[in-house]
Amino acid sequence: MARGISLCICLLALSFFSATEALPAPASDTPYQTPRDLSDGLTVGNAADHGLSIDALNAMAAARQSDSWQKIDSILIMKDGTLVFESYHNFYAAGRRHDMASITKSITSLLVGIAIDQGHISGVDTPIYTYYTDTPYSNYFDEAKRAITIEHVLTMRHGLDCDDADDTNMKRFRAWMRSADRMADILSLPMVHEPGTHTAYCTMATDLLRPVLEGATGMSVTDFAQSALFSPLGISNFGWNETDPDQLGMGYNGRARPRDVIRIGQMVADQGVWQGEQIVSSDWIEQSFTPRGQIYGIDYGYLWYSEPYEIDGRTIPSRLAMGQGGQLLILFPTEDAVVMINAHDWDGKLNFYDFVAQWVLPAISSDRRE
Repeated sequence: MARGISLCICLLALSFFSATEALPAPASDTPYQTPRDLSDGLTVGNAADHGLSIDALNAMAAARQSDSWQKIDSILIMKDGTLVFESYHNFYAAGRRHDMASITKSITSLLVGIAIDQGHISGVDTPIYTYYTDTPYSNYFDEAKRAITIEHVLTMRHGLDCDDADDTNMKRFRAWMRSADRMADILSLPMVHEPGTHTAYCTMATDLLRPVLEGATGMSVTDFAQSALFSPLGISNFGWNETDPDQLGMGYNGRARPRDVIRIGQMVADQGVWQGEQIVSSDWIEQSFTPRGQIYGIDYGYLWYSEPYEIDGRTIPSRLAMGQGGQLLILFPTEDAVVMINAHDWDGKLNFYDFVAQWVLPAISSDRRE
């Protein structure tokens, strides 16, 4: 659905809290400048050298300065594996972390894929109960819950009575965020569908993957993520949303520098390879974007979305992670481009699909470059 991104982010915005405050935008914009080389492992270059339209990039920057888009906090573009555009607003800067909201879910998907690649998990058809038998939560698994597999959680086809689009569930979610034992609360939810038969976006359910990862790898999620994903990418300060490891959230409010998240996107765009090293298998990448259902009208795989853009009669496919408030990590395979947008649109009023289609794609689309 062409406007699925806007609808999805709007609904997500109604679902979550955020500590980020709306900040005033600067009064003036700056003509295009090549991103700075911060010696952080990212290759930087001039957009024109990679075939992008400088005029279109300046038009995009000017649009962001308009009243309509001042809630956008940063825009980054990689082309041909090179960071060619970078702008920060609202007191954000290259070294400041941003709330990535549900982009955290897509990172969790990568961790599951790596655990499978490394032989810690036999496959996505493994029941999650396998990793709960020696935990205090094993008694929560009746026969119906024992049928939930890793794939059912990755695809939001878990069968639990939980749907973030439902107002009643949102009240429960807010109470859950204050709970002293979130895992018990999740597993106390009744089953309303047979696993694998119904798609319902449920942030709480993503946390079911934490005991899976920890039980399979013998490491905390934070340690496994750092050693298997973040360190190979040169990421050192990803911020998980809880200091209590037993309450660590797998699907929301991870904090990271946009430069760090866009390199995750570039690795995914390159079939799991970063600077010559295979971080996650190409098979997992493809499986992650194979549609198993739809969330808010958008094709959904393993905690990643697929959404086509329409521009001048041309369909441009995209692969993306997104979250509440206007957090977007978009891969454009046909353009060899990756786009990272962060914002503080917590009330969900902005249409980011329109912003990307009207201002970003004209700069990076191969059919519209000058």
